[in-house]
Amino acid sequence: MLYCGYSYCQIGTIISFMREKSSFILINREKKPTLSLSPDHILVTPNENGSITIDTIRSLKEWAYLKPFSQDEKIAVIVDAQQTTIEAQNALLKLLEEPPRQTILLLHIDDEKNVLPTILSRCEHITALTEFSELIRWDESAREASSAHHLLFTVDSLFNDDQISYKDRFDGANEISNFDRQEIITLLDQTVTAIHRSQFSHSERAADLSQKLLEAKIQLIQNANTKLALENLLLKIYGT
Repeated sequence: MLYCGYSYCQIGTIISFMREKSSFILINREKKPTLSLSPDHILVTPNENGSITIDTIRSLKEWAYLKPFSQDEKIAVIVDAQQTTIEAQNALLKLLEEPPRQTILLLHIDDEKNVLPTILSRCEHITALTEFSELIRWDESAREASSAHHLLFTVDSLFNDDQISYKDRFDGANEISNFDRQEIITLLDQTVTAIHRSQFSHSERAADLSQKLLEAKIQLIQNANTKLALENLLLKIYGT
């Protein structure tokens, strides 16, 4: 589901509100929304070239159809969605046509001009939500938060390991290490499942990745330090 708005956005009784509505658009040229840290939340921002690519949207779609880790609903926010390439917007449109019931998608833009009319037409425009929530809030620091910690373990990333920088890999590992240990174990399990369901499932790379992920899971079950276990896993997967 797509949630957006004009002028300003206060995300309040979002869960009850989403049961009545399905899609909305947020336009704000001065502020950008951000999300609280959770494995059920993902924040997508433009890359270093100022674009949101089709690979990123594919990873988002993959994430969107996974079951929530610990909450009833998952929330994805795309910041500066007007920077999404046309190819990526077409991929996003397919997600809007068949939205997963458990995922809320908030699309933030600063201008309608660079967004496909087909995407805009699928959104109900609202002015604001009257109550505020800590789940989605204005990013007062105006910093661009990385979504690398959510994308590290998608099939696209694992089989195209040049799309996430070395720094983002370890920044992501550091953020994931703050999650509950069981949530990290669930993330690794779901990653293995996604690999087995992918087009790469019968490749040597898939078998190797699955083995490394399961080894990391065992380490975590045995109470290994989560940050060190994740960093070691990323070194094994992506190299230096």
